[in-house]
Amino acid sequence: MVISTDHDYTGQFLEQVDIESNVSAKELLALVQSLPVVYRMVFNLYVFEGYQHKEIARILGISEGTSKSNLFDARKWLKQKIVASDLTIRQTKCL
Repeated sequence: MVISTDHDYTGQFLEQVDIESNVSAKELLALVQSLPVVYRMVFNLYVFEGYQHKEIARILGISEGTSKSNLFDARKWLKQKIVASDLTIRQTKCL
């Protein structure tokens, strides 16, 4: 799947996923929406809105380190879900 975007932060996330994925943009957005709330807030502010961790920390009333940690965990969670989704798709195609 290739998603073209001019938004640097979204592009950085997609580059970091670094897998060939059969997940559609709609499925990817559904996965983002299903993130645990604390991860989703930081992820959306950083990736889609372009805020820096210092700004996110101020907005959410958390530390900058917590913002970074939550973003890391959100990306990890999404990668796991994408990989699991790809495996399910591949297994279904093989049947």
